[in-house]
Amino acid sequence: MPNLSIDERIDLQNILIEYFNSREKPGQHLKSLINISSIQINIEEIDFSLTVRELIPYFYGQILKDKKNLVSFFKVLQSHLREDSDDRFTVKTIIEKLERLQPSQRSTSPSSKPPNYNNLLTQERQKSQELSESQRFNKIDNNLLIMYDLKDLKEKLEKKLCNVYGGILAFNIIDNYQILSHDNIFESYIIKTIEKELDYRQRNYHKPIYLNLPCSYETIEKKLENHIKDLLDDNNLDVIFIVKYESYDKTQLNSTAQSLLKEIQANYSDYFNDTRYLIIIFGSLYFESHLDEFDSLPIPKKFEVQIQENIECPLTKWFKYCLVRHEIKTEMQGLYIRELRNHIINHQGNLIQTYKFLQKIFL
Repeated sequence: MPNLSIDERIDLQNILIEYFNSREKPGQHLKSLINISSIQINIEEIDFSLTVRELIPYFYGQILKDKKNLVSFFKVLQSHLREDSDDRFTVKTIIEKLERLQPSQRSTSPSSKPPNYNNLLTQERQKSQELSESQRFNKIDNNLLIMYDLKDLKEKLEKKLCNVYGGILAFNIIDNYQILSHDNIFESYIIKTIEKELDYRQRNYHKPIYLNLPCSYETIEKKLENHIKDLLDDNNLDVIFIVKYESYDKTQLNSTAQSLLKEIQANYSDYFNDTRYLIIIFGSLYFESHLDEFDSLPIPKKFEVQIQENIECPLTKWFKYCLVRHEIKTEMQGLYIRELRNHIINHQGNLIQTYKFLQKIFL
């Protein structure tokens, strides 16, 4: 049996169950993947008419007995998983582990000693004098930061995109924690996450247009109108407007936003139909509640974290996968993870503080 931890074996089974639960005909789809992967099992012994909860554990138990079968099948499954999903990343990491594993690595010598992290840290600091910060961490892709958390925002956006095929969509950011005041976090994390959802749906869109509007309604309308006219006939690409009210009277904001939306709907609905979106996202530092006729996209105060003994925090688990994926040295992985755990304890997963901490490593 492949040398996987209990958590890894459970993760793989849960990924299988979740994936096949989403298939219209799970039994037939499983049979198809078995044929593609060319794994060596007796297919006649499998009852493909069983429910997913019965079928998958039985099938998984069969391929779990042999590393070659396990790797072959999950390589095929990996290609069917969403490219930026945690499930695909988990499968990829476990496959790489199994392919790296040599027989001599399957037992740990009782005389082996843990690495001296103080010495390792000193060595890395000495090396850092010869390398710039960007050179030290240039293996880690900053885009990975947009693949963690924001579940409520993603679910609301996904639900809207599933139910409305084209047209003008209006969202407002519920920013109770003044995330919008941190441009780098707002643009590189919040908006990039929205873009990623559009990428997943294979939407083609213009680069988002940012409008900072501490001004009158007439000026807002004119700015939007000029931008829209320039993009209307440009290859039917979707258009995304990010409208930020940095200093706006609360009592006027709701009526202003509604008036602007109605004006856009009246003048440009014909250009954005069942094949093309105009997505408008409103946000204000000083407005923390729902706008009429807009779908709200919430921003959490904290990352999803668990601070419990003997339970691995989701954030540190995800972070560990990122380090493995980018082939960061094992000893350095330990240092980074320890620093992140200390940071989580000190800041309780605060989104702004934790994002900035991660950014120092990922940039």
